[in-house]
Amino acid sequence: MTEPTAPLPEYTEVRDEDRFDVQPLRDYLQSRAGITQVTIAGSYRRGRDTVGDLDLVVCARGELDLAGALRGYGDVRELTAAGPTRCTAVLRNGLHADLRLVAPESAGAALYYFTGSRDHNVQLRQRAVERGLKLNEYGLFEGTHRIAAKTEEEVYARLDLPYIEPELREDHGEIEAARQGKLPHLVTLMDIRGDVHVHTSESDGRASLAEMAQAAKERGYAYLAITDHSKRVTVARGLDANRLARQIDEIARLNETLSGFAVLSSVEVDISKTEASICRTAFSEGSILRSPRCIRPSACRATGRPNVC
Repeated sequence: MTEPTAPLPEYTEVRDEDRFDVQPLRDYLQSRAGITQVTIAGSYRRGRDTVGDLDLVVCARGELDLAGALRGYGDVRELTAAGPTRCTAVLRNGLHADLRLVAPESAGAALYYFTGSRDHNVQLRQRAVERGLKLNEYGLFEGTHRIAAKTEEEVYARLDLPYIEPELREDHGEIEAARQGKLPHLVTLMDIRGDVHVHTSESDGRASLAEMAQAAKERGYAYLAITDHSKRVTVARGLDANRLARQIDEIARLNETLSGFAVLSSVEVDISKTEASICRTAFSEGSILRSPRCIRPSACRATGRPNVC
């Protein structure tokens, strides 16, 4: 007789130390015979800070052994439910993965249904009712006739709404904003102009200053702030005042070779008198900066000279 296992928690928070990347699971399922499309849904697709489980919408034509496909994935600990159109598994990190099998012609409706928050979906279904329609995971229906289901865009369009991005589907006023044509534009990677916190191999980073600058420029950034640790973080080989001053000079020389891009000098410090002294010494001795305003003014208040190193 096997020992009973402890019950799994109903809600599993994904923390930094046990973060799970769902993409390998999606790619594995996508490669199985008979499956035409796999889309991540639920709170993961909405970009929530934490997720309770993983929802995946699987499209396939003809019969498919959904449980068999999922059982072959190496990170599956156990299957807790298996049916012809739904299968649930517990993964090795404790997360539940819930797969829903739908026909391609219902993919959009299923994706809407399993992506939005409960309240968002309730509001959308109510909007359908007001128009004499019925909305569920199989489509938008007028009587028994399905009038939209293949894509999310057509489901929203038949409800007289523009497409609402998954990240907005929380019932925080997005449906009214969509009705008025006032949906906000989401920030994308193309909108990010730079990064103000990166470490190089001078402390606990893995790339040199020049490599970091080149990678940032290739990404389309306009600036990059180097923020290596100061010496207080010994485990990270933090910079003392002399090493930091040399780095400032190196950044100045590097900037002379760059066009349309700038590397900024800074340092990650703890709030203490020692750290304030390091900051003051390094930036006053650096050849390109004399008495600059500190990047971390709170650290310098300990010196009695607020905001200035």
